[in-house]
Amino acid sequence: MKKLRWLKTQVGLFSDPRILYLMNQPNGDSYIVLWFFLKDMAGTVNDDGRVYVSEKEAMTTQLIAKCLHRRRPFIERGLEALELVNLIERDENGVIRITVWDDLQDFQREERCREQTKERVRRYRERQRQAEPADRPVPETPVVEEKQMKDYASVQKYQSLFGPMQPHFAKQLIELETMWGSEAVCTATEIAHDNNVNNIPYIRAVLKNSNGRPTQGKRKGIDCHGFKSFDEYLDSVLRDEPEHECSLHRDTARESAF
Repeated sequence: MKKLRWLKTQVGLFSDPRILYLMNQPNGDSYIVLWFFLKDMAGTVNDDGRVYVSEKEAMTTQLIAKCLHRRRPFIERGLEALELVNLIERDENGVIRITVWDDLQDFQREERCREQTKERVRRYRERQRQAEPADRPVPETPVVEEKQMKDYASVQKYQSLFGPMQPHFAKQLIELETMWGSEAVCTATEIAHDNNVNNIPYIRAVLKNSNGRPTQGKRKGIDCHGFKSFDEYLDSVLRDEPEHECSLHRDTARESAF
């Protein structure tokens, strides 16, 4: 199995009660070194957080002790402490597994989501290309008959919130729905409505900023990238958009906790 090239470390690691517990043990700083060593080995193996020499041979405490230049009894105490706070577990063969591996490395799920989105867009464009006559150039944006627009969830959601819309607005929403999925576009549209913004580039910016996973309940805590508010950050994103069909209409920016 191919090893990972990098590992994620959650912000606020040293406010985690489990880490604080380890640090307050005698020689607890060495337990933290042991914890990062095991994560690094798990990334090298890349098998659901397991740490082993081979699938048939576990990584022994003696081997770990040699790698970290520590005594074997100390490594055993460290492993027991990590087990106590449920950071690792060991099976009957002594194979170590990091129990929180999925939470630590959820970037793999995000990467798969991005790859699946790219593949959907590629298949869609290929179908559009095959449907076009040979003597006609393939348009850059999907061509959708107006009579079909009402069947798209994003168009229905937009009209239910903002009222009737122009056909070229609907085509842009349909293109976003093709790229990001109907649920994501509908959520981004609701966020735009909550902020009194009747603007397609705003919806597009919400999708891009959230990597296609906007969440209404979390938008107040979303990364503003140094700006005072999420609205100000989206303004900066919209200035880079090639299209400005209509102007932004939003509430006065709320004071941020930053």
